[in-house]
Amino acid sequence: MMIKAPRKIDWPTGHLSSNKLAECEQGFTYIELIVVVLVVAILAAYVATQPGTTTSLSAEALADMIRTDIRRMQGLAMKESTACEMRFSATQCTATKGGSDYTGGHFPLNFASLPEFSQICIQPDVTLRFNSRGQPVGGGGNLLSSNVIIQLTTGGSVQKTLSVIATTGQVEIH
Repeated sequence: MMIKAPRKIDWPTGHLSSNKLAECEQGFTYIELIVVVLVVAILAAYVATQPGTTTSLSAEALADMIRTDIRRMQGLAMKESTACEMRFSATQCTATKGGSDYTGGHFPLNFASLPEFSQICIQPDVTLRFNSRGQPVGGGGNLLSSNVIIQLTTGGSVQKTLSVIATTGQVEIH
């Protein structure tokens, strides 16, 4: 006794079909797999070479590093009960503690010497001071009346903005 394979219904006519192709197992051919892999590789290469992708990630990383350094200097001013100052120029950041150069942490930090930050500039030049209580102050030691803004730019385009809140010294990244 011979068992026949079940017959399939042919779409869209609805007739029964004994088509041999419909009865064999379906799967991907090597050609189909190669085409899919090539398409994925081309899309990955396109995304990886998009201009600005690494620059915006670098700007985010630099903004986080600057925020951490500002908080560190504010904490140092409170811990040691002395005034601390950070000076930001286009490509570097330096710090002083109690009037002397401070070289702890990342200081002095030259952005141009680090490949991941080499295209990023800080605008405008900013000096940020903290009194012995960790409060942001102006040149005369008076509390700030407005926030301090630090912009990270590439090619004239603002990538990230750091805002140091005048009353607390808290740093926000936008």
